[in-house]
Amino acid sequence: LWGGKTPAPTLSTLIPDDGQAALLDRMRRLQSGVVRYFSRTDYELGRPIRWHLNPALGVEWPVDRHWRRYSQFDASLGDLKLVWEANRFAFAYDLVRAYGLTGDAAWLRLGLDLIDEWIAANPVAIGIQWNCGQETTFRIMAWCFLLHAAIDADVIEPERFARIAASIYRHTLRVEHYISFSRSIRNNHSLSEALGLATIGLLFPQFDRSSTWRKKGLGILQSEAAYQIFRDGSYIQHSMNYHRLMLCDCLWMARLADLHEVRLNDAFVDRLRKATEYLLEMLDFESGSVPNFGSNDGALILPLTSCDYRDYRPIVQAAARRFLGRTPLGPGAHDELQLWMFGDVKAADAGERYSPSSASFDVGGYYTFRGDRAWGMTRCHTYFERPAQADMLHFDLWRDGENVLRDSGSYSYHCPAPWRQHFKSTAGHNTIVVENESQMLKGPRFMWYHWTTSRFIGRGALADGGEWWEGEHFGYQVRFGIIHRRRIERRGSDAWNIIDTLEGKGPVHATLRWRLPDQAFTFDPAAQALSMSLSRSQMRLAVIGEGDCVRTIDVLRGVADEASPEGWESLYYGEKSPIPV
Repeated sequence: LWGGKTPAPTLSTLIPDDGQAALLDRMRRLQSGVVRYFSRTDYELGRPIRWHLNPALGVEWPVDRHWRRYSQFDASLGDLKLVWEANRFAFAYDLVRAYGLTGDAAWLRLGLDLIDEWIAANPVAIGIQWNCGQETTFRIMAWCFLLHAAIDADVIEPERFARIAASIYRHTLRVEHYISFSRSIRNNHSLSEALGLATIGLLFPQFDRSSTWRKKGLGILQSEAAYQIFRDGSYIQHSMNYHRLMLCDCLWMARLADLHEVRLNDAFVDRLRKATEYLLEMLDFESGSVPNFGSNDGALILPLTSCDYRDYRPIVQAAARRFLGRTPLGPGAHDELQLWMFGDVKAADAGERYSPSSASFDVGGYYTFRGDRAWGMTRCHTYFERPAQADMLHFDLWRDGENVLRDSGSYSYHCPAPWRQHFKSTAGHNTIVVENESQMLKGPRFMWYHWTTSRFIGRGALADGGEWWEGEHFGYQVRFGIIHRRRIERRGSDAWNIIDTLEGKGPVHATLRWRLPDQAFTFDPAAQALSMSLSRSQMRLAVIGEGDCVRTIDVLRGVADEASPEGWESLYYGEKSPIPV
């Protein structure tokens, strides 16, 4: 859309028939107040929209005080993200897509009506919807996207534009006044809020503070990106989904800068180039997914394709076009994002498509292993920024587009015990737990104590054409006198050996977990092996121990024990499903 007129002819070729039908059905349901949450679940909020409703609990947050007087963690009101999600206006992007596909401006008028409903229900600075600067930014980004299309279609009256612009001004003042707090915690919030300032400073030059917002936003965004994106391109928040959010923020900024002839500094562009290369190496090229590693809060701030939430090809292709100067992937539905960003589509020809090889990202501690049909990823890192999960030496394995050995995800930030800790604990990962304790001590909210330190030992080639890798972590050394060392061997193209060594004094109780797809399996206790039929192959997983160290082997699925849940994963925020472990 930033590239010119709404691209209807090309759009119809990029959205498959089932995607077109799903989009229009979603928008028809939106007319009656049904809103999609986290790119996954529909909730009925009614019309006018009940903006303060937690639809999972059926309770509403009160709108009776200044936003600073709310607690974000009120158990009686439930997960605040379920109240914020509809207020991000992610559906505004779908409304513009529906208009671009059909040429029916009624979809844009619906979006404008919903903005008016929001303004009427949310007095300036009153209520929980003003509580977070990042949420405020995502909302005005979506509004700007919709306004651009409405102006293009000539369906917005001057009075309505003035009313919405006045609210955008108030939103941006709120971001400006409190961005120092976001800068103090050094995460995606400061990037997003700086983006909000720069966006409004560029798009609304008539505002009296536009030049200040433009300068301040661009300055903070570029300095924060230089700090938050590590030298190897990995990201400060140890999360694939937050890495995508960061890239979406920076792609939006880069495109706006290009259109307004604003030069971004070389250090910023270089970090974004490396961040794009990093995510490209983490991509499963057949499915478009990445390991479900780190915090996964359901954020997709540029939902401009028919691809699933778990498909990272849209941002990889679009970011590579802007920051690498090439498109590494072949054509597909994922190209819709670059159509909206650039006004046209470029895709790699068959001979130009990127072919990944094993990679090392030593600053962030990520390592990949690439075979012909299978690939793996592990993490070996000494924390110098806040950890998110206790997941050191976790191993992720993929074959033929299927996540064979998988991370459990993160489920929900605000949920009852034991779910609040299980997914982020060491027990939620494919690694070893010593004495039923995580590698670090869990603190309140998002905090961890006694951060894990690790050592990368080395990697190299094997005589059979495979490769080896070795690393260790010291998370259990102080408490239990144990060092966990892991060696990963890719033997040829189809066999993997994972060799774990616990080095230290005295016996300990240790548990090794492997998290599997939810497929039918057979388990042979005598052979200590599990067999499973995958979509295009057979898998056999055997556990072999030195001496009598392997005492018991269990396969557990969907155990909802209040003290110790087992056999669950979460691919989408707020949703958990059983898997065999």
